[in-house]
Amino acid sequence: MKRTFGILLIIMAIIAAFPCKALAVNTEDILNKIVASDGSSSDFFGYAVASSGTKVVIGAWGDNVFGSYSGSAYVYDLSSGVLADVLASEIKLTPRDGASSDRFGYAVSISGDTVVIGAERDDDRGSVSGSI
Repeated sequence: MKRTFGILLIIMAIIAAFPCKALAVNTEDILNKIVASDGSSSDFFGYAVASSGTKVVIGAWGDNVFGSYSGSAYVYDLSSGVLADVLASEIKLTPRDGASSDRFGYAVSISGDTVVIGAERDDDRGSVSGSI
């Protein structure tokens, strides 16, 4: 109990020493809004998002490209800062063996030019075994 109380006091001291300021975001400050060029209802575009440098990968696990909830992911290059250029750079990724309910794009990651995409319900190794 003493240790927990001591840790709590340390946390409170840190918070007092470094107060946080509220961050207010004005919608006029949003530079771009990205939507999938072929998006439709229940795609869940944007459920998973990752960025590295000027590249962004966005998961859309509800996309119906290979059946209901088979999923997809999109990669964009934001280097130009112009929305038209960003949308023109859109690359849509889908798995070779995509199937209904795979949910490809449920988790995404990017580092440099390497993109990793999770399909949480892929069943290649058994029911809902998942894959990357």
